[in-house]
Amino acid sequence: IVLKIKRGEEILDVNINREKIDIPVIHDEILQYSDKKIGYISIDVFSSISYKQIKSKLKKLEKEGISGLIVDVRGNNGGYLSAVTDISNLFLKKGKVIYQLESENKIEKIKDDTNTNRNYPIAVLVNSASASASEIFAGAIKDYNYGTIVGTNSFGKGIVQTYFELSDHDAIKITTAKYFTPNGNYIHEVGIAPDVEVEYEYSGPTDGEYDKQYDSQFQKAYEIMQGKLAEDGEE
Repeated sequence: IVLKIKRGEEILDVNINREKIDIPVIHDEILQYSDKKIGYISIDVFSSISYKQIKSKLKKLEKEGISGLIVDVRGNNGGYLSAVTDISNLFLKKGKVIYQLESENKIEKIKDDTNTNRNYPIAVLVNSASASASEIFAGAIKDYNYGTIVGTNSFGKGIVQTYFELSDHDAIKITTAKYFTPNGNYIHEVGIAPDVEVEYEYSGPTDGEYDKQYDSQFQKAYEIMQGKLAEDGEE
């Protein structure tokens, strides 16, 4: 396509090619601890491409030989249910309940149907902006003791809201279901309480780029991971 762009009195023709662009929503890094490697993955949102990206990142990190993993869902306000279900499948054992959905006096248990899971210690970072799908993920990890939840209490959005179109083309949004963690804990207006509560403090220079080494919540998760790996080494 050709875009006509006006700058002052000048008109420019700019040729643009249409194509599908997948914006990265999963970011990864390897952190060195002694002779071991700790993986770090942040999930910006549970979108339609999140599963594909995180599966690829996990494969890459594990090929590098990580012994532990920190998953950061701070500031992640949710996304698609299908995305968090698929991603949770990568961490839970087959048959484990990912979350419970209650609607019309009926409880439906969504279970992991894959044979993939991680066999190393995990820490999950949450804060007050971790909502909905993020809480489903953190709740499943917490209820099964698959990892340590670190940070502050999550937002507390545990309801499904559905739009219904009216005859005059207006619409109404109605709450149609509620989310529960695998152990049946209601998420809405409650949230997921961290196993280790740490308020966010940034001790680095305020005029520079963000650096995890100055992030109090990340540093606590990193410290916990170091302790887990030290225990594994003793065994």
